[in-house]
Amino acid sequence: MNSFIAKANECSKINSNKRLWVFLDEFNTTPSIGLFKEITCERTLLGEPLPKNLVILGACNPQRRKNPKATFDNDIGIKKDRYETQRLAHIVGSISLLYTVVSIPETMLEYVCDYGYLDPETETKYVRAMLHSCEKLKSDSSWFEKTAVLIKISQQFFREYEDASSVSLRDVARFCRLYNWFLKSICTRELTYSIVPLWLLFHSAISFV
Repeated sequence: MNSFIAKANECSKINSNKRLWVFLDEFNTTPSIGLFKEITCERTLLGEPLPKNLVILGACNPQRRKNPKATFDNDIGIKKDRYETQRLAHIVGSISLLYTVVSIPETMLEYVCDYGYLDPETETKYVRAMLHSCEKLKSDSSWFEKTAVLIKISQQFFREYEDASSVSLRDVARFCRLYNWFLKSICTRELTYSIVPLWLLFHSAISFV
């Protein structure tokens, strides 16, 4: 953090008449939350004042309890290291949280804004716009519409099963990248587009999202 802010200070001095924006993502996922509080609220770092043209912007994860339907996922996969489990329990307590987060200091809460979520209609418009980046998909209106509907249903499923913020448009972007990757990969192996059905590309991409 010291080197990051030091670099930001140097950049801010290049043109002191312009504002330099520094974005701190997921700042409430580290035990060093006190340092972030000092930077954002007191505008100092270890007691040293920050440049006046340095603007701090951050994003934090919500402190939500995990949906009871999905709590069994804690026991799936690689067993957590005992030290790591104890460390997390010390930070967040015994409550099963959707995200591993620490409590935000009350001073910082004055600067926190909740921007909510996209409504279903607006999200669908974004999804349809993003699907235009999928090669060959937009040329088949039937599969284009089916894909948009299935993505909408899958997003809704995960929100109901896990949490409202468990999926986002980033997952749609990931689907588009996987779709195009499978398209190029399969076509490269087969040396022709004609033998690659759209349903195969769609099934391959959505299975990995």
